[in-house]
Amino acid sequence: MEINITPNINTVLTLFNILNNIISDKLSYKNIIQLENYIFNKEDYEIKLTHQFGKEDIYNFEVEVFNHNLDILKICNDNNLVSDLEKKDNNYWKEYNKKVNLDMKNLDILKIKTIIESYLK
Repeated sequence: MEINITPNINTVLTLFNILNNIISDKLSYKNIIQLENYIFNKEDYEIKLTHQFGKEDIYNFEVEVFNHNLDILKICNDNNLVSDLEKKDNNYWKEYNKKVNLDMKNLDILKIKTIIESYLK
C-alpha cells in the first residue's frame, strides 16, 4: 500500500495514530522498524547491507548473484562478510524484535514525534 502524504509532522502523526488505532489488538506487534539500506553493485553480484536500529544497532547483509556459477560463500569470504545460514524460527524473530526494534506500546507521543521528525528533514 502506498499513501502520498505531505511531509508535515502533524499529517504524518495523524496518519500514524490512525494506523495505530486500526491495529488495536493487544496481541499484535507494533514495532517501529528503522532501516538504512545500501547496495553495492558488482558485475556479477550485489551486496545489500542493512543497518537496523532502534534499541540496538544491527547490520545484516544479503548477497544476490546474477551468475549462478558464482560461489556465494566465497563472495562473502572475499568481502569479510560472515554468513549466518542457520534457520530462524518465530521465537528467534520475536526475541530479535525485542532486542532491536522500538515497541510503540512503550513509547510516549513525544518520542514517536521525534522519530517521525527525523525522517522529515
